[in-house]
Amino acid sequence: MATYSSIKYSNTPTNSVTTADIADTTISVPKLSSTLDISGKTVTLPNTSVTNAMLAGSVDLTSKVTGALPIANGGLGLSSVTASQAVKVNSGATALEFGDVGGGLLQMKTFRKTSGYLQSSSASEHTMAAPFDGSASITPAAATNYIYAECCFIIDHGTTWRSNKAFMQFSTNGGSSWTDFGMGACTSYGQSNMFGNTIWISAMIPNQSTTNAHLVRVRNDGHDSGNGKEYGSGDESTDNAAGTTRGTAYTLTLYEYNSSVASLVSES
Repeated sequence: MATYSSIKYSNTPTNSVTTADIADTTISVPKLSSTLDISGKTVTLPNTSVTNAMLAGSVDLTSKVTGALPIANGGLGLSSVTASQAVKVNSGATALEFGDVGGGLLQMKTFRKTSGYLQSSSASEHTMAAPFDGSASITPAAATNYIYAECCFIIDHGTTWRSNKAFMQFSTNGGSSWTDFGMGACTSYGQSNMFGNTIWISAMIPNQSTTNAHLVRVRNDGHDSGNGKEYGSGDESTDNAAGTTRGTAYTLTLYEYNSSVASLVSES
C-alpha cells in the first residue's frame, strides 16, 4: 500500500494504489487534470454507461467501422465486390455471397438485312452477305455460359426446281478459323414463279470456355443443277432478280444463356 511519504515525494510504486484505497466521492472532476493519459491501459466501463445519445452524430462509418458490417446490423456481411455478379443467399441460407446473375437468358442480339440481294455463284459454297458474313458477334459474360444462334432467310423458287443447303459457323479467334455448328436445307419444284423457300437454322455453340467474342456467319451452297440465287425476296413474279422485300429480308439472332439453365449434349 502507498504511504503518505511515498505519495508526498512522488515515489508511488506501480499498482500500489488499489480501488479499495480510494474512498467514494473523494476524487472529483476538479481534482483531475484536463487531460487524463490512459494510453496503454484498459478502461472498463459499466454496462449502459455509454448511451446512444452520447454517440449521436459522432460515429464515422468511413473511418471508425472496420471489417464487414453484419447483416443483423444493416450490412451485407461482405467486405469486397465481384464484377458482373450479384448478391445472393448462400446454399445454407446463413449468409450472403456473390454469385452469377440468374434468370437464364442474359442477353440477346438480333441482326437483320432489310433488302434482298443476288448471289451470282450460288452453286459454289460461299459466305452470305452481311450480317451473315461474320460481322455479327456476341461476347459471353462468363466462360461457362452458352451461346445459342438462329437464322432465317428466303431463297427464290424460280420456274424450276431449286435445292440449297446452308450451315452456321462460329469463331472465337476473330475469324482466323471457323467451326460448323448447325445446318439447314430446302428443296422445291414448280413450273411457274412462286414464293421463295425458307431456310431456318437453330443451334447451340458448344461451350468454348472463353469470354472472347463469338463471331457467327452463314455459309450457303446451292445444287449444281438447280440453285437459288435470289435471297431475301418474297416476290413470286421474278426469277433470279432482287424482288420486293417486306421489312426484313433475313435475320440472325444470338443469345447468351447462363450455364445454370443451359447445357449441350453431343453424340457422334
